[in-house]
Amino acid sequence: MYRFILEPYKGQSTRFRCPKCGKTSVYTRYIDRDTMERLDAKFGKCNREIKCGYHFSQYNDISVLSKYSISVKSEESVKNSIKLKNSYINSDIFEKSLLCYKQNDFVKGLYNRFDFQQASEAVRRYRIGTSKKWGGACVFWQLDDRLNIRSGKIIKYSASNLRRIKKNITWVHSELKMKDFVLKQCLFGLHLINEREKNATIGIVESEKTAVVCSIVFPELIWMATGGIHNLKEENVNILKGRQVILFPDLGATEKWRDKVSHISLPVQISDYLEVLAYDKAKEEGWDLADFVLSR
Repeated sequence: MYRFILEPYKGQSTRFRCPKCGKTSVYTRYIDRDTMERLDAKFGKCNREIKCGYHFSQYNDISVLSKYSISVKSEESVKNSIKLKNSYINSDIFEKSLLCYKQNDFVKGLYNRFDFQQASEAVRRYRIGTSKKWGGACVFWQLDDRLNIRSGKIIKYSASNLRRIKKNITWVHSELKMKDFVLKQCLFGLHLINEREKNATIGIVESEKTAVVCSIVFPELIWMATGGIHNLKEENVNILKGRQVILFPDLGATEKWRDKVSHISLPVQISDYLEVLAYDKAKEEGWDLADFVLSR
């Protein structure tokens, strides 16, 4: 296994100010697995991959290579590295969250914006949960194709405009203080792959909110979300082989998505739908498909 890794998330105390963009609570630092100490602050990664993209690892700095005497691992040794077993959330915790929608600001926002029956069906289909966190946050559960519950991302939204309230993001396993939890993310909405015909086209966006909104407005597609551009990778999308897949990047992110796709074997289309619709304000703010839908 690699000696130097990005520090696992264990609450806001493990996230810092990015040295490039200056945003707080978005920067993950590298740690030394042998000592569990953080490396110099310049070694880390900003999770704002589209708007910032800062990522400086120890392999970029020859002085660190010399200091820690890192040996280059062969491809075979990497393949033979011990893989940690995935952790899952208990189904009882999951089931208990599928209630209290009157307190869920994201669900209330859907009801305000769309037909009640359509919104309710989207909530049911995506198994949207409710958290007590921040007085009415939403839980986007990641269920894989076998309905294993990988974890749930907790996000707070405004019920009036369905805008995310900045910084209010965490994970169910973090809130439950589950020690040694191994999170291996899958596509949000992946469980829907078994609920529709095999010739149904799959649309992939970045935001979970966007996937839910698009499922209401464009129901002919199966909508999934990466939950972050870093999750657009081979191990997360290879299950979609044999399906028609269309990617819908946020405005300004198309080239980064193209680069990501160049490293995976899955044949996909990248839509320019947003680029055609775009106007100055939308480009400046990096709108996604849901932003256009909700602006109408």
